[in-house]
Amino acid sequence: MELSYTQEFYLAAVNAKGKIRTLERAVCFVVGGMMELIEGGFIERDIKNKLIAAKPLEDELAYLKPLYDRITTRKKPRDMRETAMEYLDGWRLNPLLQSVGASLETAGLAEKIEHAKPKKVRYAPKPEAAARVLEKVRAVLKGGSATDETLCLLAMLDRGNVLRKQFSKEEARALRDEARKDAHNASIKPALDYVYIYVTVAFFIIIAFPAFLSAVFNIFVWS
Repeated sequence: MELSYTQEFYLAAVNAKGKIRTLERAVCFVVGGMMELIEGGFIERDIKNKLIAAKPLEDELAYLKPLYDRITTRKKPRDMRETAMEYLDGWRLNPLLQSVGASLETAGLAEKIEHAKPKKVRYAPKPEAAARVLEKVRAVLKGGSATDETLCLLAMLDRGNVLRKQFSKEEARALRDEARKDAHNASIKPALDYVYIYVTVAFFIIIAFPAFLSAVFNIFVWS
């Protein structure tokens, strides 16, 4: 099974309890999902850069259905920044995590963590699956060819502070340099720009209201 960069980010960023522990990773995860929906032509941006439906969601991206439904059924369209910020509480983030996690369980890459409350069921990446994703990224340093999808994943891991957690200091620095160097390459898909532009804006808002957002994230996601 060929994984998308959002699925691969899940494997690398979600912990053994099936949780995303930081605001940065949550934002990158949601932005990755939006990027995939745009690239697939399922949603698009109107003249005001608001996200709207473009065509019905197909099975290939069924794991993003919670995000697709949220974007396409709300009364007032919102842009990517506003949508990413909406997902900083567990009420919307958890269903998306569950959907992506379930797709990985079906592929044999994650294990289901049962819970008495269905809304709290989680999916933990299998260690060997997470390791394969990290090795794929490390291959970039060994002269391996990096596809647009790999570079999108690399950018997400960079902004989500996963690189410095999973790689040595030297490797993380080299991978960050690679991601930022290729971000200026005109041949890279516009989706890569979405990571840098919109996540940076979201981070600014997080920094402006750290106590409030951290409290919300603790209550709804970490519980």
